[in-house]
Parts: sequence; C-alpha cells; structure tokens
Amino acid sequence: MWFHTEEAVLPPDYTDLNAPPATSPGGLTVFASGAPGVDGLIRIRQDAIVSGGELQRGGSILSTPERRAYVFAVDGPLAINDAGLPARGGAEISGVSAIRIVAQDTPSRVLVIDVAEKFSALAA
Repeated sequence: MWFHTEEAVLPPDYTDLNAPPATSPGGLTVFASGAPGVDGLIRIRQDAIVSGGELQRGGSILSTPERRAYVFAVDGPLAINDAGLPARGGAEISGVSAIRIVAQDTPSRVLVIDVAEKFSALAA
C-alpha cells in the first residue's frame, strides 16, 4: 500500500509487516496509523488508519470511521451495512457514522482503510 506523505518534503519510507498479530474476535487491529491519537504497529506519514480483522461465519465487526473508508474482503464474502461484497472485493464508504461488517457464508479476513475526505500535501 502506498500513501503520499502529508508533507511534500518528506522522503519516501518503506516498512514490512510480515506477520501482524492475531486480531481479537469481533475487533480490528490497527496495523498502521498516522492519524492523531491513534497508535498502530507501524507509523505512517499520512492521516490514515489501516486496520484488519478476522471474522468467523456470521461474525461481525462494527467500525466507526469519522471520514472516508475503504473496506476489502480479503478471502471470503462480506456484507457491509447489508450490501454484499464478494471475496477479494472492495468498497468505498463515506457519509455514514458506522460500518457493520459481517462474514456471510465462510470465515473471512477484512481490511479497513480510514482516510481523510480530501488528500492534501503541504508544500515546503
């Protein structure tokens, strides 16, 4: 995943997260964050939060992004606020106060990226 830095003068940075820790049932683990007040396993230089979780069949996660979110069904179909999302599919979501993510017929992992509504890089 590539994020532009929030300041144009910052050099690119690269970090691997090869084996993130197991997520708690029904919750999301913050893998990477640059959002004020949100700690992640990796610090990024943009106001964004990358989190993930695992759902068993019928299990659900409630996410409350305050901005725009991108949700990805990693390996099984999901329902996002009652709309279907196929395995390996993605959805862009904005203008809602909560996102209910439910594993449908099979277990699935989910990736949620919370970003600002508009990108802006500060010039030097």
